[in-house]
Amino acid sequence: MSFLTPHRRRWVILGLIFGAFLLNYFDRQIVAVLKPVLKAEFSIDDPAYARLTNVFQGCYAAMYPVAGWIVDRFGARSIMLLGIIVWSGACLGAGLTHTLGQLTFFRGLLGLVEPLAFPAQLRVVATRFPGALRATANSICVAGTSIGAITAPPLVAFVASKYGWHMAFIVPALLGLAVAGLWRLIYRDPPREIAAMVTQDASATGTKFTWPQLWRTRSLWGILLCRFISDPVWYFCLFWLPGYLQENLGLTLEQTGKVAWVPYLAADLSAIGTALWSDRLVRRGQTPLRARAR
Repeated sequence: MSFLTPHRRRWVILGLIFGAFLLNYFDRQIVAVLKPVLKAEFSIDDPAYARLTNVFQGCYAAMYPVAGWIVDRFGARSIMLLGIIVWSGACLGAGLTHTLGQLTFFRGLLGLVEPLAFPAQLRVVATRFPGALRATANSICVAGTSIGAITAPPLVAFVASKYGWHMAFIVPALLGLAVAGLWRLIYRDPPREIAAMVTQDASATGTKFTWPQLWRTRSLWGILLCRFISDPVWYFCLFWLPGYLQENLGLTLEQTGKVAWVPYLAADLSAIGTALWSDRLVRRGQTPLRARAR
């Protein structure tokens, strides 16, 4: 692919990460959209459904602290590829299950591999984009998560209604394997000139911390506090909102697909808009840290 210059390639790679993140969130939300269907299929109640989602979240939380180390040790290219292949395989396995135990196993596997994508994405952006473009590049990637959440309700509802709930897992799994193939074909390490430019930019504007110093910074604890408050709300919406619309408000699966995406659209527009504003402040002379905080 000689037509992909280094500067073009980095945006194509960013597009692949966007697609991977879209499927990342799409895959995790399938169970939520199909909650009433799966409860009837496996003869389970809400506490059993909660245990199913908790298996995913427990595995997800257990993997997150070591995911960054894994990416640093083995590189973004191989770990992102491995993550996409395994979580697509987990989604495919869920679509082929016939027992609750099998479904639970594959949801746990999904939770173990999905966190690998996020530190890999950060490493790709940090090694390819200067500070003035980094927030925009990050927001494009992360927007894939909200797009995945937006598209999951209508598409899962459509596929499940037309072809059965098994296909709602199988179709995105096959798309994920296709993205993995494109990643393997297109990804290249950044050339020397881009790496030098990014390194020089980081040296001029960044601050280095040792681990003890990092844990004493107010900004880190502020981020952790914000995530501690916001993440439960986000995951509650992901795993329980579609079921609530169907079981408590009486919407059909098709009707749920038409309205359950609205909160995630608002989140997506906000993420992109605030990142663009932050990069604009950097270009006008503010330090990246202050611009991000605003």
